[in-house]
Amino acid sequence: MTAARFLVIFAALVMMAAPASADSPEGRVAAAKAYVKVADVPKMMNEMVNAMAQNPQLGLTPEHTEQIRAMFNHAEIENLMVEKMTKHFTEEELLKLADFYGSPEGQSIMKKMPAYMSDVMPFVQQKVADAVQKARAQQQTTPTTP
Repeated sequence: MTAARFLVIFAALVMMAAPASADSPEGRVAAAKAYVKVADVPKMMNEMVNAMAQNPQLGLTPEHTEQIRAMFNHAEIENLMVEKMTKHFTEEELLKLADFYGSPEGQSIMKKMPAYMSDVMPFVQQKVADAVQKARAQQQTTPTTP
């Protein structure tokens, strides 16, 4: 047996004997599901709707609030979260997220996040709407070249 052939066989044996990667698709899914469970999507969505209802700029009536609440399919949102999280984060990162959001500090942040987002989003949405309007106005005033 040549030295090159021996090295190839040796490398293959070492790779087969090595433990599985710590970042597998199955591990990512399990870690993402752990995060989603800790995140408590139904509670998170309910708190978000409550925060929206408290924002006078949105002008939501109690009827609107209940209609919005009824429109959320929690299982669908959870499945989407798992799908997208496993696409963007490693298993290790997902485990760290679940650990953090399972901690008292993480739970406190999650509880406060909907109110925070309710305060910030109207401003951001207005800035985006203004930017779109300006871009459209510029597009209409800028001559097109043939």
